[in-house]
This record gives sequence, C-alpha cells and structure tokens, in this order.
Amino acid sequence: VDGLATGLVVGLVAAAVLFVVEYGRVEIVRHVMTGRDYQSTTDASEQRLAALRAAGDAILIVRLQGFLFFGTADRMRRRIQGLVEAAGESPIRYVVVDFSRVTGVDSSTAISFVRLAQATGPMGFTLVPTAMSAPVRAAMARAGFAPGAGAAIVFAEDLDRGLAWCESALLATVAPGIVAGAPVAVGDILGVVVGDAATAGMLAPYLDRLELAGGAELIAQGAASSDLYFIEAGRAAVSVASPEGSLRLATVGPGSIVGEMAYYRGHARFASVVAEEALVAWRLSAESIARLEAEQPAALIRFHRGMAGLLAERLAGANRLVQLLSD
Repeated sequence: VDGLATGLVVGLVAAAVLFVVEYGRVEIVRHVMTGRDYQSTTDASEQRLAALRAAGDAILIVRLQGFLFFGTADRMRRRIQGLVEAAGESPIRYVVVDFSRVTGVDSSTAISFVRLAQATGPMGFTLVPTAMSAPVRAAMARAGFAPGAGAAIVFAEDLDRGLAWCESALLATVAPGIVAGAPVAVGDILGVVVGDAATAGMLAPYLDRLELAGGAELIAQGAASSDLYFIEAGRAAVSVASPEGSLRLATVGPGSIVGEMAYYRGHARFASVVAEEALVAWRLSAESIARLEAEQPAALIRFHRGMAGLLAERLAGANRLVQLLSD
C-alpha cells in the first residue's frame, strides 16, 4: 500500500512537472507590432497616418494568448523589456499589451507585470493593458498591479481604444494640430496628394463644397462611385451594413480622403460614410475630372500619380500587417 501511494505521489509530481515544462514552451506572445505597422480606427486622415508611419515605432504592441503562469509570464516580461531597452535612439514610449486572447493568469503573472510596471513612469514608458477580463484584472489588482505612485498604467477596454489613446498622446507631442482635430483646408489636403501648393491651387477650383449636418449621409453603401471627397472639418463614421447589423470600420476626420477606392476601381460603394457632427467636405466629381482633363491635364496627371502613391502606401502597410499577423 505504501508503495502504491508513493507511486501515485511520484506520478502526480512528474505529471505536474511535465505539464509545466511542456506548457512553458507554448508561445504566449501571439504578435509583436508597432504603431507604424498597425493603427487604430479612430481617424484615417492622411496627415495622421503619415505622422504615425513616421513616429509610430514609439508604440509597441504585444498581443498575448493562452493561460499565463510562472513558466511563461516572466519570459514574456523579459522579452518586452528587451525590446524597450533595444530601441536605442528612438525610444518606446507606450507599450500596449492586449489580453483579449488570454484565458487566465496565476499570481506569478501579476508579479511579473508589477515588475514590468516598475520600469514605467516619466523616464520610461506608459504601460497600456487592453481587453482584460474582470477575473484577470481582479487577480492582477490583488498583487498590486494598478495605477499608482510612480507607475504609469492606463487600462483600456479593447485594443483599438488603447491604441487610439497612445496615438493621441504621441501625436500631441509630434503633431499637436492633428490631435486637436482642427479643420484642414482642402488646398492643404490636395497639397499632400500632389506634393506642391501650386498644383493644388490649380485643382481646388474644380471641387464643390458640401456642408452636412450630423446624421447626414455623405456616401451610401451600394451607390455608384462617381465622386471622391476630401473632409475639411468634422467627423464621420465609415460602416458596412450586413444581415447581422452595422459594422463600424473607421472614423474619418479633417484631412481624410474618402470614396477613392470605389472610384478608382469603378465599383459600387462598399461602405457608407455618415456625418457624426457638422461636416464640411469637398467633392471632386467625374464631371470635374473630365473638365480637368481638358483644361489642366498636367495637374490632373499629378493628382492621379499622387493618389496612386497614397494607395500604394496603404497597400504596403496592409501587406506588412498581413506578414506580421501570419508569423
């Protein structure tokens, strides 16, 4: 009997050790990206996207998965700290850690995050945990993982909101005008497209100014794509209707260009664009483009080349993201 009991105990211990060893090999870090590779859906203006592509490496995004325990959590902490320390002359100022795929944590995980939080603060980075379930957040709080003296921690409901907070905080220092949501003159938007103010000035008279009240539709899903629009002021929601309901894709604000994909592809509108507040937009219609072709062909060529460059940059960004997510 004693031998049987000893054998059972030894077997249970061996099984536990084997579980720890095997599960400890599981990679809990699902993806590692930066704010240059992946942006929130908060504002799709060309100025904002360009600024984030230039400065977005200051935002580190780490997506976790599975059950976090002492066999994996500290390895994850060391990896994050290693990335922060290796950033060199372009420091990481925000670390977004996404918990949406985390199924649970043990007490040692919370301790690892407490140690990670000790590196935050005015001289370090801000830690932004997102999509923590209530049980996980409660377990972390019991170990002392919470905003407090000397610890820069900001919780967010989901990855998109957490990333948007980081983007706004970053842009407030590198491009404050973008964060403020100030109106962007249509000439300035066209200047981003064509690359010079003179050509933008030649194009501007061919655009029609539109004023929409909140709730008004700028673009209707399924409609013909005969125009493209430049948003000067206000904000609008981009959404797709389906049998399951409406799916919000993005928010567009001053400096954004909308309707260009369907216009150049010659397809019906894929999504609706609805003003969320008073909106000022400028429309470049097919008729105006025909007039430009006859009256200002060189300016039109510059415009099409500029739009091709913007679309190519978006495609390159999407390809980078697909490569990152497929690793």
